[in-house]
Amino acid sequence: MPRNDAWTLLGPGAGGAQYIPTISPHDDQVVLEACDMTGAYITKDGGKSWREFHLKGRTTYYAFDPVTPGVIYACANGLYKSTDNGEMWQLIYPAMDTIVDELKLGDHSGSTLVSTDAEAPHHVNGVCVDPGNTDRLFVSGMGRNGFTLYASFDGGASFAPLCQLPGKTTYKLMAVEGGCLHIGDSGVNFICDDGCIHPIEAPEGVTEYIQADGGVDPDSGEAVLYVLTNGYFVGEDYVSGLWRVADGEWISLLPNEGEALDFAPDRLPRYVEVSTSPIDANVLYVGTMDYPIVPADCADGSYVSHYGIFKSLDGGRSFRWVLKATLDHDADNRTLGWCEANYTGVWNWVGPKGSNAMGLCVAPTNPDICFMTDLSSTTATFDGGKTWQQMYCDYHPDGSVSTRGLDVTTCYGVHFDPHDANHITATYTDIGFWHSYDFGKSWIHQMHNIPVCYGNTCYWMVFDPEVPGRAWSAWGGAHDLPRPKMYALHRHYKAQGAIHRTDDGFKTWEYSSHGAAPNSVFTHIVLDPTSPAGNRTLYATAYGNGVYKSTDDGYTWQLKNNGLAGQGNLNAWKLCLTPDGKLYLVVARGKRRGQPVDGFIMVSEDGAESWQRVPLPDGINFPNDIVCDPKDPKRLYVSCWPHTMDTAGTQKEYFGGIYATDDGKNWRQIFDPKMHVFATAVDPRDSNILFATGFDHGVYRSGDRGETWKRLKGYNFHWGHRPFPDPHHPDKLFVATFGSSIWYGPAMGDDNAPEDIVRIPNTWE
Repeated sequence: MPRNDAWTLLGPGAGGAQYIPTISPHDDQVVLEACDMTGAYITKDGGKSWREFHLKGRTTYYAFDPVTPGVIYACANGLYKSTDNGEMWQLIYPAMDTIVDELKLGDHSGSTLVSTDAEAPHHVNGVCVDPGNTDRLFVSGMGRNGFTLYASFDGGASFAPLCQLPGKTTYKLMAVEGGCLHIGDSGVNFICDDGCIHPIEAPEGVTEYIQADGGVDPDSGEAVLYVLTNGYFVGEDYVSGLWRVADGEWISLLPNEGEALDFAPDRLPRYVEVSTSPIDANVLYVGTMDYPIVPADCADGSYVSHYGIFKSLDGGRSFRWVLKATLDHDADNRTLGWCEANYTGVWNWVGPKGSNAMGLCVAPTNPDICFMTDLSSTTATFDGGKTWQQMYCDYHPDGSVSTRGLDVTTCYGVHFDPHDANHITATYTDIGFWHSYDFGKSWIHQMHNIPVCYGNTCYWMVFDPEVPGRAWSAWGGAHDLPRPKMYALHRHYKAQGAIHRTDDGFKTWEYSSHGAAPNSVFTHIVLDPTSPAGNRTLYATAYGNGVYKSTDDGYTWQLKNNGLAGQGNLNAWKLCLTPDGKLYLVVARGKRRGQPVDGFIMVSEDGAESWQRVPLPDGINFPNDIVCDPKDPKRLYVSCWPHTMDTAGTQKEYFGGIYATDDGKNWRQIFDPKMHVFATAVDPRDSNILFATGFDHGVYRSGDRGETWKRLKGYNFHWGHRPFPDPHHPDKLFVATFGSSIWYGPAMGDDNAPEDIVRIPNTWE
């Protein structure tokens, strides 16, 4: 499927969590999905190819108009509608003519729309269309008064609050006669058209609601719900947490009483996803895994033995496995993609856990079709579960893979082999190191000799400019740095990392961190090109530990923190070696003993033997990146994260954007201080040309050293990392992203490229 703009996605495909597969009731080849990295995806050929689109943040729910083909609704920071089968999207609630601002909140630049409609939601997580009257819509979302149900009776032209909802999450929203059913984290509720709420009481013992789906029993014509809740014991009897609900009656379903499902007596099924056919509720698919009765006996987490999918053809009276995997053996009836083949159930190098279902959807018109998403991939069956196929990558005869357009990977860098113009490499979170011999068309996963303890993330690599096949790579067991939320999640100061070296063109990686502390999460590495081949000088940043230096080709390393150690923050993140020999260091904002510590810039003029603080304008506390003009080393650009804005948008000074200096002392702001700029790049062919990207839904270009900026149309991913000018094609640009692999497109932009959605403009574009 051709993209509707001039940019192309490059990479192996998939690689991160995927959610809410939703199949069209008009064409079972049309499927929508979303991920946790702000991307949304649509296929119109049953998963052979996908197109990524963006609704300013994570999409949480889709609904097709059940009567009119091509009309689709999507929930994100508002309610979006497409009338052309997902090609273009329009914000319909809050209405566009009420939008006065867009706030970019928090470290992840979460989009919140500011509307003159005080009742409108600032986030939407459920929508349904009445099949008997498509002018009748219900929407759930977070509004001024909390979790609210909104209704429209004019096809979405206007909405009004109907009632406050219990809880804060929607699993399923269904229009029914006289109102709608809302199933969420607080339970099952029938809401009348007048806003009255009637809870549907669950059996005693149900305390947690996990997921739900519904359909019609073809024999009786009655509506049927399947609801997942917590499992619990009544005496010695186990209530599984899988329920069939019809006419207000809850019936517990226990799949291991049907066909033998291999659960040992001391193990119990845990259900994580459920989907049924809307036209035949007797057909039921259930995502499951098993766990012990006494979890404390397996504190290391190794208790997961089976995970996969059950299927029932009789409304839950009996079940059978249709997809069954273990930690060390994937399902025999699944065609594997690189995620399953390379990681065998142990995803993301973080320890034993099965990649159980995180989304299931049965095709509304064909119960034999079911799409499943999980922590790393998308899989589908087209024959009722007899066989399953991966839906995200294509294999090539040499064993390399290429994306189908469904990419959920975080790339930190695109690196160009100085000895082979067609050879490029990419460094990733979660999936380590990849390289391509055909300039990004297909990719090879190269992880030989990289230990599990820090193989999660390859943050950077550098080629030897004179020795073919030689390169160094920086690895760390704490991913997604320098995002603040990762400080607590991954305890980077306890994680391991290392520098590795290859001399055979990435066939193998040799440990090359002698002298460095084992808890060195290496995030960047630079090579001094004036040092001799075979005896290179290299510098590397170790997040939380400082700066290391090697003068023997990267075999041994010494800590070089003189002048840095007393600054109260050792989150060494990124280096910049200027042509005149100065070494600049970005120290990222973080925490120390649980308290926030500001980031800053250091400089060394003696090869990292000593460091001095670079004066920055007051208020800058989260620099992300520093680069220099290669033709004017005194011209520096620092990319910054702004101060966190509160939900009311009342922060008066932001200190994000980009700052420039011509002497290393006096700085001038040259880009919007509200913007979350991750990195700036200087075009090596013409240093008047700059590129900048970050977590604000765009890539920007300047042709006059940052005096004016232009947004490059066509690129619209929310979370960008770094721009990389193509060294061989001056009119092209690579963009490494936080969650969408690598984008490749026109460095001048495509002014004719349509937008996926109507944008709220700002003064910098």
